Amino acid sequence: MKNFKSVSIATLIIYVILLNFVRAEKSMLDNKPYFTLRIDTKGASYEAKINGIAVLRDVRDASMLNTEVPVNQYMKSGNNVISLNLFPEYEGGFKSANISLSLYVNRDEAPESEKKLISNIVFTGVEHTKGTGIESSMPAMRLDSTDQMKKSTNGDVVVHMASIAPAKIMPDAITISQKIELETPFPRWGYLDADALDFPENYKDYLNNKDKYKKTSSILFIKNIKKYMTY
Repeated sequence: MKNFKSVSIATLIIYVILLNFVRAEKSMLDNKPYFTLRIDTKGASYEAKINGIAVLRDVRDASMLNTEVPVNQYMKSGNNVISLNLFPEYEGGFKSANISLSLYVNRDEAPESEKKLISNIVFTGVEHTKGTGIESSMPAMRLDSTDQMKKSTNGDVVVHMASIAPAKIMPDAITISQKIELETPFPRWGYLDADALDFPENYKDYLNNKDKYKKTSSILFIKNIKKYMTY
């Protein structure tokens, strides 16, 4: 009887291990996931970022745009933050701004029709005058990467509620962000831990150091690396 129990327990353990292995192999995040960021915008001046790195930007024309770009190089295991800096019009604030920022994942070389939405920030300027303007964004939920990213209470992909706050980058600008927790097979990209080469997060920092920023920018623009290294 003892031998029978031992065999039964051993069989159960092996079954659980194999089941988890099979499920893991089916995960959309294993092997070669393909992440893309899509933006659909009209009448908005914006800067779209992943993990603090600018991916898409239009801070002058506020033109209509619908485009999707690959973003594997910006993704990492753990917490990922998708964000939008929105800049107001000179007189109308955000009234005419309509923008949707979506993060998708698909299996490498799979048809586009099989991609799955894992984050979505939606901002409506008209609604912003009455509330936050982000009420139509993807709500907080868990998604199961082993089951076509369907909503699941035990899902391994955690989508947090989108949030909105005053931006540090410029007076009257706003920042909308959404955090996603997931695992990727990618190495941690070195520049995620490097010094930021971006517009300062705080606009006052830019005003206080405007000459230095302009000088550095001009050196980088003419690609005079030797001069930059001695600057």
